[in-house]
Amino acid sequence: MFLFRGFRLTTAFVVLLISSEFSSAEETRAVRDDQTPSGQSTADSAADTELQTVLLRYRFRPGQFVHYQVESTSKMTLQAKQDTQTLTEKRSTRKHYRVVSVGEDGDAVLEPVIDHVVMEAQSDTQEKIVFDSDSSDPAPPQFAKVNETVGRVLTRVRYTPRGDVDEIIRVATDRDVNAGDVETHKFLIAFPEQPIQCGESWDDDFTVQVSVSGDFKKPLYKSVTIRRRYTLESIDDDTARISFSTYPLSVDRDPQIQLQLVQRSLSGQVDFDLQQGVIRKWSSSGSGQVFNPFGPSSSAQASSSNVERLVTAARPRPKGPIGPQLPSQTSAPGAGD
Repeated sequence: MFLFRGFRLTTAFVVLLISSEFSSAEETRAVRDDQTPSGQSTADSAADTELQTVLLRYRFRPGQFVHYQVESTSKMTLQAKQDTQTLTEKRSTRKHYRVVSVGEDGDAVLEPVIDHVVMEAQSDTQEKIVFDSDSSDPAPPQFAKVNETVGRVLTRVRYTPRGDVDEIIRVATDRDVNAGDVETHKFLIAFPEQPIQCGESWDDDFTVQVSVSGDFKKPLYKSVTIRRRYTLESIDDDTARISFSTYPLSVDRDPQIQLQLVQRSLSGQVDFDLQQGVIRKWSSSGSGQVFNPFGPSSSAQASSSNVERLVTAARPRPKGPIGPQLPSQTSAPGAGD
């Protein structure tokens, strides 16, 4: 996945068109303190705000670059009889997507890229493992596959203005890209087809693959349907605030499958820029406990959090002085770092 929405523990196995019209000018006559300029009471005005209807849509522009900074943490505590082990991971990621083209109906081909990632993993029995994709040192084995994706275009995704995935286009020929696994490549939320009011909800159902065999060399998989329910909580100036929760549509009694689904059962909030048609912020978190995933008297407790923010593109750091050195200047130690 484009490292946009959460992650699993590496060391574990594991815009907008507003239908209401704006006032063209302020009223110049005096009004009562408990009335709006239109003559409505304050309570009536608040009710009208709650009933404001919006059509949520992305606004893709050819050649557009959209950059994000993501901070993620994940923790899992495993217990088998008297033995306990805690696994933690932290990840800081810079990434962007480029709008390659936009069709007449507003659909667009987007090109996601991971620009930089710093990862830390640690367990009770091992020292902390740190990986920085900018480092010239070889990547630790645990992060080798992540390192192979940094700075590379692996796929392109065709999105509708509503945020539906129309097509996964494979770009990298040296990697096994499953174009049929839409959720893996999805990094935008899907909006409802019709205009929506504050307090109303909509669902986005998708399918994930979970292992049922416990054999990592020749794993067997089954499909599980997950539902993500969104609710438009408020509209503040040019920002739509949307809450969401995620949960499987069916209950599986297999503890190993439950463990794989724990970190997919997330809730959080999305701030959507109504004027620019982009996500400003996406935050999520989740936790859960599973009993007997490794046999009797065993348990696993997992938690994760993820915050993604829209940022200005970072400028590359110069490796030396910019331009010719003037005769009267002397270089201080570390200049240009």
